Amino acid sequence: MFGGGVRTHYVAIAVCAPLLIATPHSLVVTVSVAVPETEQHAYGVAYAMAKTADDRLALAAAIQLGEHGVASVAVHPDWVRTEGVLQFADQVDLSASQSPEGVGRAIAALAGDPELLSLTGQALGIEALAARYGVDVSS
Repeated sequence: MFGGGVRTHYVAIAVCAPLLIATPHSLVVTVSVAVPETEQHAYGVAYAMAKTADDRLALAAAIQLGEHGVASVAVHPDWVRTEGVLQFADQVDLSASQSPEGVGRAIAALAGDPELLSLTGQALGIEALAARYGVDVSS
């Protein structure tokens, strides 16, 4: 959870920081998941800690890179119909799931938002982004 998730996100941001700073209107997106405090027991300790750390990393990157005009957000998709998720389709309700392409459309719309810096440091649900930008995340 930490080596393949949080550490990987951190290293990518650290290595790419000079490029992000040199590119106007840059955006760092950390894909995470909402882990409500009252529901952490349902996720397991390692998973809950790693996802919370991802959200904090997005906030820390927003603070460190914001002065250079770089925005950083965490995004929280719901069930995304990847190959890994689809193998459990008979065990999981995917009726409100999102397509990988739909999640990409929401992030692309976010990246093009002229008010992007006003969202920096936040954790944003993909459904909320889809509503904000009028994009379809289901197909």
